[in-house]
Amino acid sequence: MMQSEAPRRPVREPVFNLPGAVLAMLLALGAIHLLRTLVLADETDLELLLDLAVIPARWTLALDAGRAAEILSAAGEEESLRSALANYVVTGGGAHPWTGFTYAFLHGSWTHLLLNGVWFAAFATPVARRLGALRLLGLAAACAVAGALAHTLVHPLSVVPVTCK
Repeated sequence: MMQSEAPRRPVREPVFNLPGAVLAMLLALGAIHLLRTLVLADETDLELLLDLAVIPARWTLALDAGRAAEILSAAGEEESLRSALANYVVTGGGAHPWTGFTYAFLHGSWTHLLLNGVWFAAFATPVARRLGALRLLGLAAACAVAGALAHTLVHPLSVVPVTCK
């Protein structure tokens, strides 16, 4: 006599089919932006931005301190925000080399974060599956630093903080 098999349940696909490293990065980016927009006071957020975003003129000054007058001149009129940023950069201390990495965690708006997140999920997923989580994170860090260097080479006198593009 033949035994009948129990009916099989249909296989369900997961709602999120992202590798763990990609999902963790997206959640971290969202948490950071949530903290910046809902928790931090405006003054604290500005300090965070100035300490963690790439400011190309700051890196330019670290390599050639003689370009301070050129940076101030490029900033323009005396009473502008750009001029105030230029004064801050020229009188502030050091290159802040960590910003070549940390700026990648900052976004200008929720739309900016959403669009970057969609593209990151689309392109990082196959890379994570191919390389693994640690190498994906290493590649992401290297790309962030390369982007900061490229932006600084193209706009060496800019005092506008750069967040993840």
